[in-house]
Amino acid sequence: SSGINAEWPLRPGDLCHLAMETPIYIQSTVTDQRVVVYGDLSLQQRQTLQPHNPHTVYNDSLLRDPALLQSYDIVDILNSVSKRSLSTKLDELYSVSSPGDVFTVSYVINIPPQSVRYEPGFWEAMKYAWIQYITLLVIVRYVVYSVRTFVFQNMILTTLRQDKVKSS
Repeated sequence: SSGINAEWPLRPGDLCHLAMETPIYIQSTVTDQRVVVYGDLSLQQRQTLQPHNPHTVYNDSLLRDPALLQSYDIVDILNSVSKRSLSTKLDELYSVSSPGDVFTVSYVINIPPQSVRYEPGFWEAMKYAWIQYITLLVIVRYVVYSVRTFVFQNMILTTLRQDKVKSS
């Protein structure tokens, strides 16, 4: 059994500016010299993001000095990653091993489209509220106008017309 730790830069869309370094930990039994790993990388959120603010709190390397790689404990690294409010998860993990001359590990990582939860700003909320208000206003005005026209054209309500009386 062996563990592989790789850091992966992640930079999704324009609305939520998120830049983070995230580890990928793959554990498998290696009997041959060449391993190819396939998987989908997905974002895991424990809290919503604020839009239009850069989120770079996790943009630092987990390995401060890569030269001292042997001194790092994988349990400590995975423990610090598990406490993050944003992390990644490797899903649909498949690995293929085959004989080779030199030990090599290759990754084929797909990052599918994902939803990012965020709290909308004031003007974004007002824009959607205004669109919903106008839509509802048009429908209500149409229904009220149709009912009013039907009532008065079919004389469902009795109405009296009264002329203004001049007082002397």
